[in-house]
Amino acid sequence: TFYPEVAVEAIKNGVDIINDITGLRNEKMIEVILKFKKPVIIMHMKGEPQNMQIDPHYSDVVEEIKEFFKEKIEFLLKHKYDDIIIDPGIGFGKKIEHNIQILKNLSSFKKFGFPIMIGTSRKSFIGMITGEKIPAKRVSGTIASCLYVYEYADIFRVHDTYEILQAFAVWKALKA
Repeated sequence: TFYPEVAVEAIKNGVDIINDITGLRNEKMIEVILKFKKPVIIMHMKGEPQNMQIDPHYSDVVEEIKEFFKEKIEFLLKHKYDDIIIDPGIGFGKKIEHNIQILKNLSSFKKFGFPIMIGTSRKSFIGMITGEKIPAKRVSGTIASCLYVYEYADIFRVHDTYEILQAFAVWKALKA
């Protein structure tokens, strides 16, 4: 959620991680994170949910996202908080070429020293690459994208856990 009130209620009801898709833009959400000391996923999103896909532009998508994370991480560390997970926000204010560049350069986000979450599951960029219009039929593309970044991502947000876990098991066996 990106609503501080919802985060507080969720925490009171046992939630262990806050996933803020707006990347801690709301000062009240920052207060919630610092007060309750729950792990936070800081996701990059260009724009707002209602307009994020209206022709997003970057001069260098990877560098801009890294700068975004640098600022957020420095702020939280200054406040003695380091239970951070970063998510470059695949599909959130990004065109197909931006998503591809992020995935190709995911290793560069390791420099921050925090876990990286990636959420490619059934995303529209997979449909743009494959021509598949139905999200539920983008499982193979999801698996391919997850395997591509498997060595760099720490957390995978997916719909099809069985299929992803099977793919990871085979990948590990082949890499061994």
